[in-house]
Amino acid sequence: METRNPPASLPFLRGPCFKRHPIFRGPGIFVLLFLLGGAAIRGASGPLAVSALRLLELKVPETAELNDDVTLECTFDLGNSGAHLYCVKWYKDDHEFFRFTPDDQPPFKLFPVDGVTVDKERLSMTSVGLRQLAWNSSGFYRCEVSTEAPNFETVVRSAEMAVIGPPRIDPIVEGFQSSYSVGDTISGNCTSSKSNPMSSLAWFINGQQADRFSLVYYSPWPDELGLLTSRLGLHFRVEASHFKVAPASSSHPGAKRVLELRCRAEFRGRPRQRVIRAILYAPPSLEDQRPAKHEGVRGAASHVAATPGAVFAVLAVTEVMSRAISISVRGILSSLLVNNS
Repeated sequence: METRNPPASLPFLRGPCFKRHPIFRGPGIFVLLFLLGGAAIRGASGPLAVSALRLLELKVPETAELNDDVTLECTFDLGNSGAHLYCVKWYKDDHEFFRFTPDDQPPFKLFPVDGVTVDKERLSMTSVGLRQLAWNSSGFYRCEVSTEAPNFETVVRSAEMAVIGPPRIDPIVEGFQSSYSVGDTISGNCTSSKSNPMSSLAWFINGQQADRFSLVYYSPWPDELGLLTSRLGLHFRVEASHFKVAPASSSHPGAKRVLELRCRAEFRGRPRQRVIRAILYAPPSLEDQRPAKHEGVRGAASHVAATPGAVFAVLAVTEVMSRAISISVRGILSSLLVNNS
C-alpha cells in the first residue's frame, strides 16, 4: 500500500515522528484532524473561505391587473460549503401553494390556496407562474429555501402584490352649460371610469378646489367584475367673481369673462382629469350697460337734428293738427249757438 506524507504546509507531521508519535495512534489522529480542519475554516480567507446559503433576489410584482398572468422568481446561491438543496417553498399569506424538492419524483408539488392558480407549464426550481389573477390574489408572497444536513440552513424573503383594475378613460362630465348669467345655478356631475380600488374625485373652480358646501356626494356602485364607479356633483350659484378675465388664447372668441371647471379623478396617485369652460352671458353689473344706452340716445338725437327734411315734416304735421283742432272748436261753438236760439 502506498503511504502519502502530509502536505508541505504542515512540516511537523512529516518524517518518522509522524508515525511514531502517540497522538497519531488510535483515535487521537481524528481529534487532531478535526481541530485543524475547524481552525482552517475559521481562519481561512480568499478561495479557502466557506460561504453559506444566500437568497439573492425575490421578484414579486408590486401591482398586477385583474385576469393577468405573472411570474414569481426566487434566485439563491448554495455557497461553496457543499450543502445540498433540500427544497424551495412558496407561500401566500402563510399558506403553502408550491414546493420544489429535487430528490422527490416528481419534484413539483402543488397545494390549493384561495386566489392562487398555478400555471403548471411555468414551474422551475427558481420560479413559479400564476395565471388569471383574481381580487383575492392580492397578498404577501414568501419564498423559503432550505438545505439538507449537516448545515440545515433556511433563508426567507417576502413581498406584497396587489391586484388592481385601473381606469381606462378620463372622467365624464355632464349637466353643464356653455354660458351662464349672474344669479344662475351651476349644477352638474363628474363620473369616474370604473376601477378597483375606487378612484377619488375632486372639483376645482378656476384652479381652486371647491369647498364641501358646493359638492354633492353619491355612493359608488360596482359592476359584475367588482370594478367600482364613483360620482361627485357640483352645485353653486353663479356670481360675477366666479368669472375671470378670458386669456388671449380662450376657446371662446370675443368672451370677456370665462369660468373654468375641472374634475380630477385620481387612482393610486395617478390623476386623470376633464376640463370644461363657460362664458359669462351678461355683464356682471349695470355699470357696464349704461354707457351703451346713453350713447344710443345721443346718436338718435343728432341724426334728427342734422336732417332738414325731417324738421319740415314735423312742422307740417304740427300745422295740420292745429287747423284740425281750430275747425273742430269752431264747429262746436256753432252748434251751441244754434241750440240756444
